[in-house]
Amino acid sequence: MLLPRSRRIRGTSQERISAGRRTCDPHGIPASAEGGGPTAYWGVRDIDAASKRLHELGADDRSPIADVGDGIRVAVLTDPFGNAVGIIENPHFRVENVR
Repeated sequence: MLLPRSRRIRGTSQERISAGRRTCDPHGIPASAEGGGPTAYWGVRDIDAASKRLHELGADDRSPIADVGDGIRVAVLTDPFGNAVGIIENPHFRVENVR
């Protein structure tokens, strides 16, 4: 749940958490605007369908779908707020093997 823009938690030395701006950076600059930072990858069964749906929801390609070997395909998209969203289709992954 996102807080209204007017509800902000302010810290010391200009540090702030602003839910309205969707940022936790003390300077108010999203990490994606700097082009760095980690990307979390969401496992999907069909990367083509997942990419199509994310585009329908307003995402843009940052790194198009690519085969990285052994049948594994990945892509990175940018959501409407500038956040990187990684998706991965891995035919070898089995959720029942995760402990």
